Amino acid sequence: MSIKNKVLSVICVVMLFTLVCQSGCAKRNDASVDIDTLRDAMLESFGDTADMTTVDSSFENAEELFAYACDIDYSLVRSYFLSYSTLGNADEIAVAQLESEDSAKLAQKAFQKHLESRKKLFRQYAPEQLKRTDNAKIFASGNYAVLIIADNAEEIKKVFEELTGE
Repeated sequence: MSIKNKVLSVICVVMLFTLVCQSGCAKRNDASVDIDTLRDAMLESFGDTADMTTVDSSFENAEELFAYACDIDYSLVRSYFLSYSTLGNADEIAVAQLESEDSAKLAQKAFQKHLESRKKLFRQYAPEQLKRTDNAKIFASGNYAVLIIADNAEEIKKVFEELTGE
């Protein structure tokens, strides 16, 4: 095989690799993942949601409801959902899609503040719930901020990551 054929072969392999990575390896744009899709998949992963109430950005009093878990300026929020236990358990899942990654980091800090408040409450009134709050997952990913308080928080986080490509 001549040097020219070897160089052409290498170029073809590099081009093929580049095309494959562009189509299959690239992360999905988090803005393209619908909040309802995230909600449905994450709650399915949670398990029995019969004792959970879910609110979201489509509610008439959405801003007021959002403030329960996150005290940032609501104008930074594109959409959100919040599911919480109606039985007094620690279980909560909140996902907020924000205007920017910086806003997501602010919401992450606010979710952390909310979690600390919940821990304080459960220390006093329901210490058996502290295991859930201690294992909570709070993170920002792209323009999303996420709070997960559940026995299977890591599993629910993986569902989020699969859907968003993170």
